[in-house]
Amino acid sequence: MGGQMDETMQQQNQERRLKDTQRGAKQWELQLKEFERAKKSYEKGGGVVEQSTNDDLQKAKDIIQAIKNAKTNEELDAVAGDELNGLMQSLEENRRDIFEAKQRLDSMKRGMKGMISGLKQFEKQVANLTKKKIVVPTEITDNLTKLRTIMDVVNAAKTWEEAEAAGIEDMQDLMQTVDEGRQQLEMLARWPQTLKQINNELKNLDRQLKKDKTIVDRLAKKEIDMTANYEGFAAAIAKLKAVRDDATAKIAAGDSEGAFDAIENDFFGQMEDVWQFDKVIQTMNNLGQFKSEFKRGITQAQQTIKKLEKKKLDVTAVKEALQELQDKGNAILAILKTKDFDAEVLIGDFDELQNLGQDLQDKLNELMGGSEDMPWEQGPQQFKQVQMPSTVSRYLPKKTIEVKQAVQQPMQQQTNVIVQ
Repeated sequence: MGGQMDETMQQQNQERRLKDTQRGAKQWELQLKEFERAKKSYEKGGGVVEQSTNDDLQKAKDIIQAIKNAKTNEELDAVAGDELNGLMQSLEENRRDIFEAKQRLDSMKRGMKGMISGLKQFEKQVANLTKKKIVVPTEITDNLTKLRTIMDVVNAAKTWEEAEAAGIEDMQDLMQTVDEGRQQLEMLARWPQTLKQINNELKNLDRQLKKDKTIVDRLAKKEIDMTANYEGFAAAIAKLKAVRDDATAKIAAGDSEGAFDAIENDFFGQMEDVWQFDKVIQTMNNLGQFKSEFKRGITQAQQTIKKLEKKKLDVTAVKEALQELQDKGNAILAILKTKDFDAEVLIGDFDELQNLGQDLQDKLNELMGGSEDMPWEQGPQQFKQVQMPSTVSRYLPKKTIEVKQAVQQPMQQQTNVIVQ
């Protein structure tokens, strides 16, 4: 009785084993069908699957079919089940390495469409600068060419290996370098308007120089010699013109940084000093108005200082500068009241007064944080940033040093690093 029960249980276990194995075979069969769909899509896109992979696929299908056809455990044991496990693992690795790589490539290509459009607009704007005979730094044009070359190769690539060979790991650095050059390109694009403003400033100075010549000649008849101020004014204007011409030459030679530095420091940075010559001449010409203009200027400065005090700012240095200016102005007013003064000494006093006034203005500007924008800093932004979508950046390979670190990690972790 006991032996018969053991035999019955053994038979049931064998039947259960056969059914369980065949159910598992159905799951493997579904996995193979998914593999075949991915393989078909990959081949349709131009990918080539190695013959060894096709052989493994056929072997796996044959073994699974044999399992499904098995009627007994003896027939099941005759099937190379252990080999099937190895085949399925190999096919899964191929799916990740080959087919998912194709999906990455396709996703990257879709994401690059917007990048290519933005890059074309960027290249068009650079070309417009060249048409205007503005030299664009070779570093910018070279990086644009490299970036465009990589993107064109990736766009035409059939496999992920082709995309990697194109240098996609350099794309992010190139994008960053191109973006860093946008400010310089914006400045270059605004060079024509900068030059126009420079020329307008020089025309105004030339116009004022002619007016001052008439004033100086008239004052000379009153024995007030302003020749030195007039000649200083003329020499300062000539120096500004030389700065403009030198900056224009630098732009043509590709030295935009040197050009803009010269314009900022040696042109606009010297403008106040240049106009000082004219102010002295005008002041001597309008001595009768000096008292009212001086008092009005002092009142405006006092009002500004009060506003700064309300903001809890330290105005000690400003008040000291204002007091010096006020003392000098009052001394000049006292001289003018005498009606008998030395013109040369008075001119020197006015020069000193102008310097004190400029010192006060500099200190006020420092407290108020005010600074005048240069011409190339004005106007709308022209060079838009070329954006890299996440569908592109997420698939870019890590730099060499990071890859070396990844090699030391388990195989599964390496796969995650590449895919993410």
